[in-house]
Amino acid sequence: MIHGLGLFFILLIVGIPSYLLTRSSPSLATSIAVFVIYSFVDGFIAKNVAFLWEEESAYGGSERGETPLESTVQETLIEEERRGPFTETEEVDAELLYDKLLTKYVGHWGVQTGTQLLHNEIKAYTWHGETFAEAVKRVYQRQKKKTIKIV
Repeated sequence: MIHGLGLFFILLIVGIPSYLLTRSSPSLATSIAVFVIYSFVDGFIAKNVAFLWEEESAYGGSERGETPLESTVQETLIEEERRGPFTETEEVDAELLYDKLLTKYVGHWGVQTGTQLLHNEIKAYTWHGETFAEAVKRVYQRQKKKTIKIV
């Protein structure tokens, strides 16, 4: 509520020149031109003001105006190796499970959509701080609970 009130006052202050311009030259053409121009100005101001407040991400975490960059599976693996190596059994299990999941997703939804869906599901868990291997295992466990049979 405070955010909306703050944005209201900022847009009110930004709108003063448009009000004065419309009052100084009252015509239909002026009104239309000011409306079109200030719709872009108001949108720009609102977008920039919105970054001042924390946004809730789609998965419940807080972010400050930055959209997380998409990472590929290879980048995620490199990041996990940088944080700390997996144990050998955990790495093999995660790779094997990932291959099974990817095969199932690609077979069901096609290459592009299946790959993206799987990456998004894994990313949802890694955003919460889980390792790549843990995220793959959770997605696999969730898929096993569903009626989809994974080969």
